[in-house]
Amino acid sequence: MHASLRPFALAAVVAGGLVIAARTAHAGPAWISIEIPTNPHNRTISSAWFLVRTYHHWQPVETALTGTAEGLVNGVRRSVKLEFTKAPVAGAYAVMGDVPTEGAWLVVIRAPGLDGATALVSLGADGQVSGAEVPANTTNDGWKVPRQVTDADIESALRKHAAQLASADRKPIVGMTIVGIGLLLGALGKGKRA
Repeated sequence: MHASLRPFALAAVVAGGLVIAARTAHAGPAWISIEIPTNPHNRTISSAWFLVRTYHHWQPVETALTGTAEGLVNGVRRSVKLEFTKAPVAGAYAVMGDVPTEGAWLVVIRAPGLDGATALVSLGADGQVSGAEVPANTTNDGWKVPRQVTDADIESALRKHAAQLASADRKPIVGMTIVGIGLLLGALGKGKRA
């Protein structure tokens, strides 16, 4: 190799090594998680429904998010685009907007830059977060890797959530009816003995 080309060759090898090291530093699966309650002492995010945190392996990373609230209101399907506010912490985003309280709602948050990591967040009848999941597959070496979530997955999860909410609404009425019948029978039984 010509003597004047050696420094350039060495620089190329070092730069190539840095690129490989940078890729290795970010190796591992992506992840998305939901944080509730939000910090009430941080005024920029205190009115958020919840925080979304994004990770590559275990480190917080900045990424673009997309999201919708998918609902069933009186049997009619609804979809509302979500707004995100960057939180003052790396890889954290506040979900803002009016919380729906009528019908059954499932919030779908995707991180397209993180291999499509998706969080499915269910809202209770009061509009508060009642559950969250990140559909994932487990690799042979034990890593949980978020899987792509389809429209069919979302529709199925929303219908299941709506059925659970409807079931929860009926339970107290059934319980009260049984207690009422029991009291009525008890009173009738006392009347016969008198």
